[in-house]
Amino acid sequence: MENRGILVPNTNILYIIKIPETASEYLVDYKDAIILEFDKAYTEAQETIKAKTQSQIDLRDRILALENDMDALCKALYVGAITFAKDVANTYLKAKGEIE
Repeated sequence: MENRGILVPNTNILYIIKIPETASEYLVDYKDAIILEFDKAYTEAQETIKAKTQSQIDLRDRILALENDMDALCKALYVGAITFAKDVANTYLKAKGEIE
């Protein structure tokens, strides 16, 4: 492993980096960093999946609520239509004098 210094132009910043001589040295020295990056990416993927799953659950709940609202509305319209039909029939029968 060789150490090299890199001076950032127009600054007093010097970076010291290790240059591996072989690929196996690179993997041995940086395997922890590679594992940490994998863990980070895996965790981010899990969070994304969880967020999408939660949004799907929220959407399903909203759809069920709308279905319940539509069901209640249809029942109310049905009851209203029956009541209206009874009122029309009673008014007609009263007008004909068949009921009081």
